[in-house]
This record gives sequence, C-alpha cells and structure tokens, in this order.
Amino acid sequence: MGVRLTKVLARPQSGDTVDVESPAGPDLSAYEIALFCNVLGVAPLQLAKAREAITARFDLGPRGAWIVGLLEVGVNSPSGLTEVLCIGRSLVTAEINRLLQAGLISGNQDASDGRRTVLALTDEGKQVSRELRQTVNDFVTSRLAGYSREQILAATALLQDFAGGAQIGKLEE
Repeated sequence: MGVRLTKVLARPQSGDTVDVESPAGPDLSAYEIALFCNVLGVAPLQLAKAREAITARFDLGPRGAWIVGLLEVGVNSPSGLTEVLCIGRSLVTAEINRLLQAGLISGNQDASDGRRTVLALTDEGKQVSRELRQTVNDFVTSRLAGYSREQILAATALLQDFAGGAQIGKLEE
C-alpha cells in the first residue's frame, strides 16, 4: 500500500488565520527561500552517511544502496528505478551492474513481457536491505529526536508536495 501524506497534517496553530481558498504561496523572503533550497541540497549529503558502510563494503555507486531499498518496496525494473531516482537509464544500468556483480540482486526476463527485466534481491541482498533499513532508521530517528511524529509527518507531506507528489513503492505504515 503506497503512503501519501496530505497537507491536513500541517494544521495551523490555534489563533492562526488560514485562507484555504487562496492558491497563493506562502509569503517567504528571498533569504527564507534560499535557506529552504540549501537545506534540500544538503540533506542528501547527510542521508548518504547512513549508507556509507554498505556502499564501501560492496563497491557500489552513490545510488546502489538506495536501489536495494527500492527493490525491497516493489520498484523492480530498470525503468521504474530511472523514474523514481530521476536519473538516466545509463546511470541506472551502471548501478544495476554493480549490484549484480556484488551478488545483491538478480535480473530475469519478465514471463509475461519478454522485453521487460524484473530485478529482485538475492538472499544476500535481502540481508543487506535489512541492515540498510536498520541503519537508516537509526540515523533518521536520532537526527529527528525532539520532533513529534506529527511534525515529522507534516514536514514529509510538505516535501512530497514540493517533489511533485513523489511516492515510492509499497511502503507499509
């Protein structure tokens, strides 16, 4: 089941006035917009710290560990990975080749559509995926300590909207 958060989670505080009909964006200064964009640019560098050990251990590219996680949630084709990662087919192919060489994934021809390749985690890939998930979960929860679940979900909804409604795979709640 895909998870889609909504703006409803970002409820106004008591006393705030909100014009729900207004399509205008928030009144942000140039500095506030630059700060928002800078944070978005730096966040992936921080998140990469959570996947460093796996990337180094298996000599993966910068997206290899994330592909392992994406396969776990149901994104199982090169074209699906290209779409979710917003990168070109050649970059996805290079990452897939490294994962194949590391023995973390397998690729087979789709039985119903011979033109399509279906990717799957090997047993070792499943173990690495569990390890990655635990490492990322620990990293994220430690970095977000002090924020409520509601605040984090509201921020996630904001970022999903900013990213054009990005949803990935079949995440379980």
